[in-house]
Amino acid sequence: MDVETIEYKGYKIEIVQDECGENPRDSSDPLGTIFYWHRQYRLGGKRDINATHAYPDSDPAEVVRGLADGGEVLPLYCRDQDCALQTRLGTRAAWPHVGYIYCPKDKIRAEYGDLSANSRTTARRVLEAEVAEMSAYLTGEVYGWRVVGPDGSTVDSCWGYYGLDLNREYMLQCGHEAVDAAIAAVVEQHTLCACVI
Repeated sequence: MDVETIEYKGYKIEIVQDECGENPRDSSDPLGTIFYWHRQYRLGGKRDINATHAYPDSDPAEVVRGLADGGEVLPLYCRDQDCALQTRLGTRAAWPHVGYIYCPKDKIRAEYGDLSANSRTTARRVLEAEVAEMSAYLTGEVYGWRVVGPDGSTVDSCWGYYGLDLNREYMLQCGHEAVDAAIAAVVEQHTLCACVI
């Protein structure tokens, strides 16, 4: 489904919904691990932990603190109607608490070199970004761009951008660069052909 189309130098740059977007937690090596309990959805990826019951038998906060082993832990809230995720409840009290995302202290140390306040802050930001990316995937907010030439053929494309608001400008920039490269290739081809004659 086309979200936006712009004309540029006789080409069309289209931002399109990516209907085959991959689960980002399966296609990358995330810093955090999601520990969750939800009856209806598979929220996490291959390495994430789904409690076997609707709610864990033991206190989930204790379980995740043990798993995090002194690392960073953020709560995970889920909106049932579209499975959107977030780490801050704020004014959206209708979002039930369904789990945590955590990163053990050893992994923070391995990734950032130490357990300083800056390293912990960076780890928390990465965990928040991973939740935002996963939320975009679960709600169908995965996009791509493609460049369509004057003859209607696809010149270039790229897929797998999670969240339109975060990636729109970058996708358009990539589209502009692809158009410029396509035009440069055509000019170079005409130049080579002229030299041969």
